[in-house]
Order: sequence, then C-alpha cells, then structure tokens
Amino acid sequence: MTLVPIKNDAPPTRNQSIERLLLSMSAGAVNAGAYLTCQRFVSHVTGTVTLIGVDFGSWSAISEYLLVLLCFVIGAATAVFLLALAPPSQYPARPLRLVAFLIALVGVLGFLGAFGGIGRSLDSPGDFALLILLSFAMGLLNATVAASAAFGARVTHLTGHVTELGINLARACLTRGAERGRALRQGALLAGKLLCFASGASGMVLLMHCGGYMAFLTAAGITLLACELGQKAYALPAPKPQELPHRRAEPKYYPAVA
Repeated sequence: MTLVPIKNDAPPTRNQSIERLLLSMSAGAVNAGAYLTCQRFVSHVTGTVTLIGVDFGSWSAISEYLLVLLCFVIGAATAVFLLALAPPSQYPARPLRLVAFLIALVGVLGFLGAFGGIGRSLDSPGDFALLILLSFAMGLLNATVAASAAFGARVTHLTGHVTELGINLARACLTRGAERGRALRQGALLAGKLLCFASGASGMVLLMHCGGYMAFLTAAGITLLACELGQKAYALPAPKPQELPHRRAEPKYYPAVA
C-alpha cells in the first residue's frame, strides 16, 4: 500500500507558527473556562452531541443542548460569510477580532454577575447564555481557521491533531529525505499546538482562581495578539525564487554539408 505524499507546501514562517500556537492556547483557555464555570466544554461539540443522546427523553435538556450545538454551527457559518465579504487576498482579521470581542464580553458580563457563580453545573439560564456565547465564538474561530487560505487548519479541537501527529511520526520512520523532513516539521507544529492548548487550560485555572470571569480577558488578548502576528506574516511578500546567474549562450557548431 502506497502512502499519500505530504503536500510540498512552503513551511509556515515564524510569525505564522506563533500565531497558530497562540490560537490553540486561546481555545484551550476558553474551553477550560467554560468547564470551570458550568462543567461543560465548548471548543468542540462531541460532548454536546453525546449529552443529547444520554439525556434522550428529557426534552428540556435536549433542547438546551441543541441550542448550544446550533450556536456553534451558526458561528461557523458566520465565519464563512465574513470571509466571503472580504477580498481574497485579505487576512481574516475581522472574524478573529469578533472572536476576541465575544470572549471579552463573556468576561465582562460574568464580572457583572450575569452568569452567576463559578463552579456550578448547568442550573440557570445564565449558564446556557454563557455556553451559547462561547460556542458561537469557538465555531467562529474554528471555521475562520479552517476555511481561510491563510490557515487551512483547525485549532479548537485536538482529535484530528493527535491523529495527524501519529501519522507524521510513522511517516518520519518510514520515509527518507525531504519527505521525512516535512513529516517532522508538521509533527513538531502539531505537538506544539497540543502543548499550547494544555498550557492555555492550565493558565485559565490559575487566572480564574485569582480573577474570576475577568480571566476571559486574557484569552481575548491572546486571540488579538495572534491576529496581529498573523497580519504581519500575511502582509510579507512571498520569497522570490533564486535566479540563476545569466550565462552567455554557447555557440553551436554544425557539420558542414558537402
């Protein structure tokens, strides 16, 4: 069986790599913040869909979970509309700034008491309002990164990353030369995303212990920082291929015709 070769795309620049790592860190922080607040995850929908099946028959709970799922889908669709309205060569700063705004809004509303206390299970409309805002923001972020030509990847969930990490490690063992180098580079970036996602979650635990809902402002700031770095990297001109020095054409000699 022949392995599908890795695309010979240009490796990401330093700013692009940092940008993707920071977005993974922000998603990890938001996911941890939602879990600490109301015992639910928001950066992926696997758990939400599972709860829909587990609570089948409890129509009030199912309707609330479906609403959270729908907000993730609407967030993803919103990202595509925003990308379609922008010029093709423009960096997707608008949807990323909207993500940062929504995360910061959650922090401010939570600080003002709109969502109740931290550490409870879902038992009030405020808890679902929190999940709805964060699910919309994570759907918006994931679709922006996945659908934009500037990224072509995902940052809010890790199942695909872990799978691709295993694939690239196996490729590095089975291949040689340039193919092996590409596998190692991609594997290193994927491992970095996993580490940054976990670091964002760990940092959110400490920040929420000290500052409560205002810790979400840090996640919003990380998203804005990633956006600024991405804009700088995207604005740089692509490196020109190195031209060979001009050589004078050698004269051609033909045999004389009798």
